[in-house]
Amino acid sequence: MSHIPTYTLYGELTDPHEWLHWETIQARSRLHGFHIEKHRHEQLLQVLVIDGGAATAVLDGVQVSLQAGDLVLIPTMVVHEYWFSEEVDGLVLTLFETDIRALGFAFDQALVIRCVVDARSLVDQVIGELRSPGAKHELVQNALLTLLFAAIERASAASIQSDSPLQRNQLLFDRFRGMVEQTYRSSRSVSVLAQQLGVSHTHLNRVCHAMLRSSAQSVINRRLATEARRYLMFSDLSVKLVASELGFDDPAYFARFVTRHLGKSPLQVRADRQNIIRR
Repeated sequence: MSHIPTYTLYGELTDPHEWLHWETIQARSRLHGFHIEKHRHEQLLQVLVIDGGAATAVLDGVQVSLQAGDLVLIPTMVVHEYWFSEEVDGLVLTLFETDIRALGFAFDQALVIRCVVDARSLVDQVIGELRSPGAKHELVQNALLTLLFAAIERASAASIQSDSPLQRNQLLFDRFRGMVEQTYRSSRSVSVLAQQLGVSHTHLNRVCHAMLRSSAQSVINRRLATEARRYLMFSDLSVKLVASELGFDDPAYFARFVTRHLGKSPLQVRADRQNIIRR
C-alpha cells in the first residue's frame, strides 16, 4: 500500500508537535481546491463536524454524502478522500489514537453519524479548553474527550440501551477490539485472546453478542476482511502478496475467505475500485 499517502495531517509527513490539533475544514481544504485526495493516517484519529455546506466522502471505498449536522469519525489506517463545497463550514479534531484507547475507546471502522448535537457541543468544549487551558488542564481535557467519544459510541450503537448495566461488558468488548486491532494479522484464535483477557471463550462470545450481535470470531474476521478489502482496492500488490501481508500462507484459502466475508472474489473486489466516482 506504499502508494497510498500516509500523513500526520493532510499534506504533512512529519510528526505533529501537539498531541491534539484542531482546525477549520475551510483552512486546509481551500489550499487543495476543496479536494482532499485519498490518504490515511498511521497514528491519528480524526473527528470531522460539518456545520454548513456539503461534502462527498469516500471512506474505504464507500461513497457517502455529508451535510450540515453530520459528524465523521476516521480511525487510523482508514483510507479516506473528500470533496467539499466551497461554502463548507466545520471543524476537524485530530488526536493520537493511542490516547483515545487509553481512555477506553477503540474504533476500527469509519463512522458517519447524523445530527449528533451533544457531540458537536462537546467538540466545542474540547477546543475551548485547548485554546485557553485552565487549572488541571490535562484532567479536564481527558474528561471532555471521554464524554465526547462516549457520545459518539452511544450514537453509533443506538441498539445498546444507555441505562443497561453493561459497563463491564463494554470495557471488556473495547479491550477485545483493541487486541484484535493489534493482532489480527498474526493471531486469530478467540481462545488465545480470551485467555489474555482473563475470561472464557464462552463469556467473550456472550459479550460480543450483547455489544455487536455477532460472535468474537466474527469481530476478528470482519476486521481482517476490512483490511483485505483496503489492500485489494487501494494497492497494486498481487492477490498472493496481499494474502501473505495479512498472514495467510495459502492464497487459495485467502481467496475463499474474501469471497465468504465480502461476497466477491479478490479480483472482483479489486475491480470495484474502477467504480469509485472521481471528480
